[in-house]
Amino acid sequence: MSNAARDVVTEADYVVRELASDERHEFFDGVIVAMTGASKRHNRISGSLLMALRPVADTHGCRTSMEGVRLRLSATMHVYPDVMVACDNNDDPYAEASPCFVAEVLSPSTGWIDHGRKRAAYLALSSLRHYLLINPEDQQIEHYARTDVNSAWTVALIGVGDTLKLSCPPMEVSVAQVFA
Repeated sequence: MSNAARDVVTEADYVVRELASDERHEFFDGVIVAMTGASKRHNRISGSLLMALRPVADTHGCRTSMEGVRLRLSATMHVYPDVMVACDNNDDPYAEASPCFVAEVLSPSTGWIDHGRKRAAYLALSSLRHYLLINPEDQQIEHYARTDVNSAWTVALIGVGDTLKLSCPPMEVSVAQVFA
């Protein structure tokens, strides 16, 4: 499954291929797209955030994931968020469908997808309460938040001197800790 092969496939075909593959691929409108590797900085930021979230998420019966767990956004879109928290009952060992928290660490090659197509799909999830776009260059986080499915999304740009306030999992995280 390479990026060069742009055959349109069904969701079922994608899932079968993905489970058999040694590499990760995202799925957009029937097209399988190979994922590239992340930088050490990207990985360190994702790891720092995951380490901050995990103890609190665990105490609330939630699951934390980093980069290797697929998120089914719809029948035509499956992605691999950098960090994710889900608190629902889900027996799929390879994918989530109802996260309450998603974070993407921006990179020059994929930032436009995270700001565009993925953001729109994430913000349409009824389960989602927090979506973060983490900019390593500016050390800033674009934080989308809402209290429930009926409330409007708010967006705040926060930096290293600020605190990230979350309801799922319920906690506060120093932005400096994320970029440490």
